[in-house]
Amino acid sequence: MDAELWPALVESAGDVIVGKTLDGIVNVWNRAAERVLGYSAAEAMGRPFELFVAPERRDRERSVRERLIRGEPVDRYDSERIAKDGRTLSVSVTASPVFDRHGHLAGFCEIVRDVTAIRRRDAELHQVYEAARRLSATLDRHELCSAFQDLVMEAIPCNGIVVSTFDPDAAEIRCVYLWTGSIEIDPTTLPVLAYQPGAGGMQTEVIRTGEPRIFDVGERVARPGTTYIEVEPDGGQRDLKAESAPPPTPRTAMMAPIKLDGKVLGVVQVMSHEQDAYGPPELERFSALISPLAIAFQNADLYDAAQREIAERRAAEEALRASEERYRMLNEQLEGRVRQRTDALQKAVDELTGFSYSISHDMRAPIRAIISSSHILLEDFGNELENDAREQLRRQATAAQKLGALVDDLLDYARLGHREPAKETFDLSALARAVADRLSQPDWSCAGAEFSIEPDMVAVGDATLLEILLTILFENSGKYRRSGSTPHIALRQKGAEFTVSDDGIGFDMRYVAKLFRPFERLHRDEEYPGTGIGLANAKRIVERHGGKIWAESDGPGKGACFTFTLPSGAQNGR
Repeated sequence: MDAELWPALVESAGDVIVGKTLDGIVNVWNRAAERVLGYSAAEAMGRPFELFVAPERRDRERSVRERLIRGEPVDRYDSERIAKDGRTLSVSVTASPVFDRHGHLAGFCEIVRDVTAIRRRDAELHQVYEAARRLSATLDRHELCSAFQDLVMEAIPCNGIVVSTFDPDAAEIRCVYLWTGSIEIDPTTLPVLAYQPGAGGMQTEVIRTGEPRIFDVGERVARPGTTYIEVEPDGGQRDLKAESAPPPTPRTAMMAPIKLDGKVLGVVQVMSHEQDAYGPPELERFSALISPLAIAFQNADLYDAAQREIAERRAAEEALRASEERYRMLNEQLEGRVRQRTDALQKAVDELTGFSYSISHDMRAPIRAIISSSHILLEDFGNELENDAREQLRRQATAAQKLGALVDDLLDYARLGHREPAKETFDLSALARAVADRLSQPDWSCAGAEFSIEPDMVAVGDATLLEILLTILFENSGKYRRSGSTPHIALRQKGAEFTVSDDGIGFDMRYVAKLFRPFERLHRDEEYPGTGIGLANAKRIVERHGGKIWAESDGPGKGACFTFTLPSGAQNGR
């Protein structure tokens, strides 16, 4: 490159280029140096370069000069320069020795880049990182505010800090932390402010816009429709809107919203007694410090919610344990009562059973005596008695026989009440045929009846009790036959249901409930003699097996069906 172009190249460079003699006198000062440091070339040329170096950095610059004298370039070291307006600029410097055409050291050259904005940004990022680190160390809201206060005071001069939360549903602004510069005030002593976007309050304005703001407090208070309560260092409060109120102690307020995901959670404000104490740099640092506060507040809220949930769960578990203990005690008491009443019931059953046996035994002898004496009188002295007397003796014998049958049926009924059925699998068809053959004999209730029994029926239960059941049902069908007809009796199975049907006299379904009650009868003894215990015994046998029994009829003269279930395991064996 032509040597004549070097001066133009130096002048047009974007970075500061400064040339110095071996004695440190400035002999090159380009336009970038004029723009950054504020000195013109005429003002800087011929002056010692140390005048432009911050005093605390001059020793560092001397050590760099010693290296340059040895011919060693120094690449990118940090330093500070003093601008004409008094500002201290952070710079990054690259310095090199300058040699003449003979190779002799002729001076020094340094290229300076202003990194003040970068260093400020780094410092702000460090402050944000430090804020996040400190705020993440606690989940208590008050401790969060106290830690935040320390962070703010390290970065921004202030005489007071206020932290408020915003409830959009209730349209309320509530102070949660207040420090006046010397003491901390209980925020519950302060009024809750209504969020009224049209009123023009400072906090309301920040919440409404979602943007940080700087306010001149005095002017702000003077505006109509606004309120401002000052808390003095001793904790006293005064309404600065009162007519006789003196000017407020704080002169400048800086506020920024606590935001998370675009939602305003509250407002933080710092105050200064100085007029115009805050500007854009302070507002930028303040806003940066607040960013981790929103996350810390959310974490604190989540922690509080978790603690409440844990407390509620513990209370519920404690209540459950207490309830379980009460239930256990009540259950033990109930079991004790059940055992007592079971023992008493068993004793009563035993006494009743003994009484039944005693009654049946003690009554049979007199009954037999009545029957036998009646027959003896009729046989031996019947010709000597008048007709009315003979008829009375026959009625007496018949009544005694009925009484004997009733005693036997009552005894069977009592026995069935406490006998536990066996559970065995057997051929119900074969058992039914045997019962039918026995009852079909002359002088039995089913004499001359025609039976239709479904083959291969299998049942699970007590064969002895089920034989009694079939006997009762078959006898019932044989007894209530139509006059002069041959009874047709059938036994069929469908799943767990077994049905005994006949073509007898049937019954009116309005009275079906009476059939299975002891001593309840639908017919007079003169028509169809009986004790009224048979079907009651049938019901008891079925229920002892865990089943049900019911009766159906299409009406008088149209036959009847008695169906019972054996849910303990009856199956069709085919």
